[in-house]
Amino acid sequence: MALAGFSLQSSRANWSSFAASVDIKIDSLPESVDEENIVFYYENFIKILKDTADVHIPLKRAKRDFILSPPWWDEECTNIIHKRKDAEMSYKISMTHENFLEYQRADAKVKRVTSKKKKTGWTTFCESLDPRSPSTLVWDRMKRFRQSVSSNDPTSNNPAVWLEAFADKLAPPFVPCENIHSYPSSLSSSDPMDAPFSFSELQCALSDLKDSSPGEDGIPYSFIVKLNDKAKICFLNMLNWFLNTGIIPGPWKTQIIIPIRKPGKDPLDPNSYRPIALSSSLTKIMEHLIKNRLEWILESKGLLAKSQFGFRKGLGTTDSLGILSTDIQLALSKREYLVGVFLDISAAYDNVLLPILRQKLQQLSIPPRLTQIIFNLLSSRTILVRTHSLNLSPRVVWKGLPQGSVLSHFSTISIPSISNCQWRVFAKSCNMLMTLLFTPTAHPWMKFLLA
Repeated sequence: MALAGFSLQSSRANWSSFAASVDIKIDSLPESVDEENIVFYYENFIKILKDTADVHIPLKRAKRDFILSPPWWDEECTNIIHKRKDAEMSYKISMTHENFLEYQRADAKVKRVTSKKKKTGWTTFCESLDPRSPSTLVWDRMKRFRQSVSSNDPTSNNPAVWLEAFADKLAPPFVPCENIHSYPSSLSSSDPMDAPFSFSELQCALSDLKDSSPGEDGIPYSFIVKLNDKAKICFLNMLNWFLNTGIIPGPWKTQIIIPIRKPGKDPLDPNSYRPIALSSSLTKIMEHLIKNRLEWILESKGLLAKSQFGFRKGLGTTDSLGILSTDIQLALSKREYLVGVFLDISAAYDNVLLPILRQKLQQLSIPPRLTQIIFNLLSSRTILVRTHSLNLSPRVVWKGLPQGSVLSHFSTISIPSISNCQWRVFAKSCNMLMTLLFTPTAHPWMKFLLA
């Protein structure tokens, strides 16, 4: 099976033949899923998808590594770089004074021209912006300007210096208390939200999914999305068995972690790297099904705070900013003080204690099977930290939430009650905005805040 990242050209795949071939092969699977055949059912379902993809989806050619030219680069820049290389080569062949001066002149011209090009390019870019300029275009251009100067520090290519410390942050080397993550299996429940997933729910979850880098099994979303109804029903039967029993396949709880260095950060500092997690697409489909039900429960029962703006339909950061802007205008018109406190909790998701999260779900009266499957998906996960030259041995994660999981966003922080305070909770990494509206005499510590 030639699945490694995006080694398959999904855009040139013969999806109709792929789906028809899978339909034929799944006849070899058992008619129903039970405890005795689940391992055989799951492993052969995965094998059928991979073997069929090898036949009906062509491979991509390996990409060459290259540095994207900055926006200000043009043919003149290319020519003067070539001339400098020629002058350098001439000096290496014959180290005469004339050749050295020629190289110095070529090098000085490169510095002079590129400096002028950078300044002119940045000025032109800024002048081209207007209020209607798409934010994606602005950030893309800014990234290209930033990346135009690359670091050649050889120590940055030696992950052995920092990789262990980086992995320790994600998976601390300690053993939890015995049975800290134990949970009974095959819970009985009469709650309608614990009923088996329907085919329409699966179709809804698949409708908005687009391919991204797959996990260790190498299966992208499209392998499931492009299946005919017959194969999708087989996949759904397997998901419903996992929901009913709470059992999660090992590959579903395994993530590949790729550290990516943040721009301009010290290459030897483990904190300079951002973990990019590659999870199984099949796991994420299951999470989307759970998320849709959990979202409906929380919204219909009013379990989410009104101050929660992130990851909710019809709400976003612009709503929070609009309210803040209104509060500022009201405070100014009433000659009152408005104090904004912006709190960003560092590594919030990485330090969530799963037993407490389970307790919180139970306190919110989340149906027992949903609570069970959520807890089992998040607990006792395995991460494989990999770089281009070094792979660490598997590590077991006993706390925290998986990076990139759609279920991670529902582990909201309990908001304390403070008189005359308004909270605005939104989005990523548990960013919170708290606005306080009061007169100077309302709080004795007002003078301290304004000092």
